[in-house]
Amino acid sequence: MKELKRTVDALSRELPEALHQLRSDNLRESLTKIEAMYDTITDLMETAVTLSEKISDAERDKKLKAIQTRLQDRLKMCSNEIPGILDRINDFLAEDGPRSFLCQSVQKAFDNSNDFVGYYEKSKTSVLNYWVVVVKGISLLQMAYDAPNVNFSEGMLTIRRQMGKLDKQEQTFNAVVGQNTVRLVELALLRPSSIRATLLTDDGFGIGPKRPSVGDITSTILFIGTRIPVHRSDAGAKFQIKV
Repeated sequence: MKELKRTVDALSRELPEALHQLRSDNLRESLTKIEAMYDTITDLMETAVTLSEKISDAERDKKLKAIQTRLQDRLKMCSNEIPGILDRINDFLAEDGPRSFLCQSVQKAFDNSNDFVGYYEKSKTSVLNYWVVVVKGISLLQMAYDAPNVNFSEGMLTIRRQMGKLDKQEQTFNAVVGQNTVRLVELALLRPSSIRATLLTDDGFGIGPKRPSVGDITSTILFIGTRIPVHRSDAGAKFQIKV
């Protein structure tokens, strides 16, 4: 029975990680498609501006016309495919619930961090890698909309919708990491010598240099190097950071 329990416990730990890795691979596939399209467009533009000065004007015009034709074809493909790819990425990054992709990613960052700043930085770095690709996709849509012969007539509305989804992704990230954690990290980075905070644990404990008010723990300034006594709060609460 003990061996069976160890096996079940091991599977309970490994299964969420395996599922998260599988979802990460699926997300990476969508990101790679946008990266490839973006690289193709930038390569075409760089080719156009770096044509040799030694070729004749007729040869230059011929090459530029060929580049322009291919660029228009690639931008048409972008206008057709990128909106759907961005929607699939959004399904991952704006998902709600405790089993959402972001929740699993943030939990992994938390498990591998020694302090709240490291936790936030690992979480933010991870999601920024996704957002960079999303912005590249939106930039390609903007280029397709601006190109004269691509005929991406619905482009402005598509771009506006995708920008709105990007904003929603940022809101989701802040909610998953914790608005108070975000504020605390920002304060710590701006004023590393001191921050105003109240910390509450699952058991209702809090920290501060003075006795809390009745039924609560008052906000306090935490100074680096200062010994901070721990006080008991009457009302138990989940771990919170109040700033």
